[in-house]
Amino acid sequence: MATRGASLKMVKEIHAAFDPYGAKGVTIVREFLRRVSSPKLADSNPKFKLTSEVRCDQSNPYIKITYVDKEIEELQIKDSDKFEDVYAGFVQKCKTKEQS
Repeated sequence: MATRGASLKMVKEIHAAFDPYGAKGVTIVREFLRRVSSPKLADSNPKFKLTSEVRCDQSNPYIKITYVDKEIEELQIKDSDKFEDVYAGFVQKCKTKEQS
């Protein structure tokens, strides 16, 4: 997995919303939250803000990422998605933004 060297330096905020009794994609969102809230990643950007919203409306889970350059990316999580793909894509985008 291409997640080595992950950093939140280029991330301003992450907001995740999910219904724990809804779609299967909720496990992806919960694992994503667990990873980005780890002490190692949190230390890479002390100003980073993480929020989560637990819903009871059977809606699909999503992750909304706001980068320091004000770009907003909303990931709509589907049952067919795999955590490794979602997280690796996020890490790769962060690395690309750091290098530019």
